[in-house]
Amino acid sequence: HYVGIDNHSAGATAGELIGQFTAGRTGKVLIVAETMNSRDSLERRRGFDQILAKRYGNLIALPSLETYGSAHRANTIIENSARNHPDIVATYLMSSEARAPLSSIENYFAPAEHVIIAHERTNATETALKSGTINALIAQNPGHLVRSAIRQMKAKCEGRDVIASQETIRIEILLDTNL
Repeated sequence: HYVGIDNHSAGATAGELIGQFTAGRTGKVLIVAETMNSRDSLERRRGFDQILAKRYGNLIALPSLETYGSAHRANTIIENSARNHPDIVATYLMSSEARAPLSSIENYFAPAEHVIIAHERTNATETALKSGTINALIAQNPGHLVRSAIRQMKAKCEGRDVIASQETIRIEILLDTNL
């Protein structure tokens, strides 16, 4: 069994949000992940690309850049991207830890002109959302995740079927107005 959001849909949601927040502007989208070796990153990227290709031909997704959890590397790849692609209009932060990339993005892009969509509700992403640095945050309810995992383990131990409808983890879109 799997407990978590549908990452393909989460990536598609990020693509839709970036498309709507950029409001028809033409440009490139910077994609930042800790690693592309994780299944969630691959699925999110696939969903993201499908929506951009289908609905937002004015936006070009750049190749995924990996930070490997290094603040120094995050700064280097974001600085190089800003220098080499002056037409970047948005950033999609796919990884669960956004502190280092967010700090670097603020150094190289004007917040009022740059759309940022990130994943996971952490202290750093919540603060960035409240300040207007991040436009929207894609999250999941951790309490629901824990309850679902326990229900699934209990059902397995007791030889019962899992009630599938009870285990669907919703994708939450957080804005500064609904924190």
